[in-house]
Amino acid sequence: TADSSYFDNNSGSSVGGGLSVSGTIELTGCSVDNNHSNSEGGGVYLEGSMSALNSTIDSNQGYQGGGIYGIGELTLTNSDVDGNSGSGSGGGIYLDGEASLESVSVDDNSSGSKGGGIYIHANGGIASPTLTNCIISGNRSWNGGGMYINSEINSTASPTLTNCTINANSVNSQGSGVYVMNSGHHNGGIASPHFINCIVWGQLWSNGSNK
Repeated sequence: TADSSYFDNNSGSSVGGGLSVSGTIELTGCSVDNNHSNSEGGGVYLEGSMSALNSTIDSNQGYQGGGIYGIGELTLTNSDVDGNSGSGSGGGIYLDGEASLESVSVDDNSSGSKGGGIYIHANGGIASPTLTNCIISGNRSWNGGGMYINSEINSTASPTLTNCTINANSVNSQGSGVYVMNSGHHNGGIASPHFINCIVWGQLWSNGSNK
């Protein structure tokens, strides 16, 4: 458990510039800011379990998942994931696991490939994060400025967004708001996002079945 702690201004060539979590950690009132990794997770690399309350994960840089690279269990509440960048996919957050985000801002992040704000990638399993009362705004990417959702062979990407706003995001190609890509649609892949009482201001682009 970490309360009012700072994991800032770190740099590394391996995963997790600020934090690498393989066990369990709880953050309250913490900052994971201004970190750099040449690999996954500029701010946080998560393969265990992490919960963060009233915390910031801002201005980090990495390859995949500039702010957070999550293949474990992630819970974010009343927190910010802002101003991060990834040269690959997932400027703010890269998710291939279980996640719950409530009252989280994902703003002003950028990626060089997919998912400026959030990249949800089901690769061999189920990725079904829930987002409630979140704002995904001002993010930038090649495809999927706000969010990119992708399912591989025999996988299911099925995020549920409730009372969320996705606006003012931008792309060089397709899906300024949300891009849905079912890479495995011929081989059991399902990409099926659920939007409940949400605002998606910008283009929603779908490619593949189960849209």
